[in-house]
Amino acid sequence: MRVIDKIAQLILQDPYITAKNIARKLGYAEEKTVYYWIDKSHFKGLTAFKRAVINGQFQPGTPFKVRESRVRYGRVPVISGTTAEGHPISTGDTMPAPSGSKAHWVWAYPGPALPGFLVGDWIWLAPFDARHGRAWALAIDGDHHLVLRAVFYDSDIVRPVDPALYVVDRTSRLLFSVTELTRNF
Repeated sequence: MRVIDKIAQLILQDPYITAKNIARKLGYAEEKTVYYWIDKSHFKGLTAFKRAVINGQFQPGTPFKVRESRVRYGRVPVISGTTAEGHPISTGDTMPAPSGSKAHWVWAYPGPALPGFLVGDWIWLAPFDARHGRAWALAIDGDHHLVLRAVFYDSDIVRPVDPALYVVDRTSRLLFSVTELTRNF
């Protein structure tokens, strides 16, 4: 088994393991040997390698070289909803963002089921910007959150449309664009 695969296995067993503990478990005298193998595998440090292992970008035993993603990469705050003004309310949790994601927040859709959306889907959100023409948006109506279609009228006016009834929702206010969706099976 390759050394980098052994390091990955140790990270999978304990994501909070330090370079010193990895070196000790592999029988090395110094932790700089661990950093040598991580650098040789084209990762910028132990933290970046841990992220790649935990997110599944590096899987022990893979025969091909894996490089650290050069695109936006990290964790996104999970929100439980928004304030009446439309500011996100963080739960304190985060989720790993898919590579290249433009999302700023992620929200567990509470329902009801809509065309394309099921209860429990993770909806990735970004600030709403009418110039980008996003088709799906999260809106607020009083204290209720809704997933609606953002439909353009007269080239610059955006109206929220109920996707089940296909009628303009005149009481809702668009808050965020839906950038992607993750469904757990």
